[in-house]
Amino acid sequence: MTAYYSPINNWLKLDVGLQLRTFKARASVDNLAHSLRVVDASADAILPALYAQASFEMPASGIRFGASFSGMGIGDDTFSDGQARLSWHGDWLGMEVGYRWLDLKLDEGPHRFDLQLDGPYAGFTATF
Repeated sequence: MTAYYSPINNWLKLDVGLQLRTFKARASVDNLAHSLRVVDASADAILPALYAQASFEMPASGIRFGASFSGMGIGDDTFSDGQARLSWHGDWLGMEVGYRWLDLKLDEGPHRFDLQLDGPYAGFTATF
């Protein structure tokens, strides 16, 4: 859930706000050689975060450059989530390419989860 304010909202857009992010982590480690479950762990967390997004639209072209970031930490639980993107939107079709990353650390009792995901993405949209 995100609550934000847009102090600038035209061809240049800026959003700043707060988020609540829910994370559920599950992991198990098996010893296949001996058919044993060594570790079975889980963690649930709701983390508040700061949120910011900025983008620039080239007038009359439908092309937009943008980036967003959210992140925060409480104790040993931290996360950061961000993306940089280039998009184009026509009258009813659009596409977007970018790079996204997520870094999550949860410390729940005896278990610690450390997850890092990142990579390029592409998407297409159709407006009806």
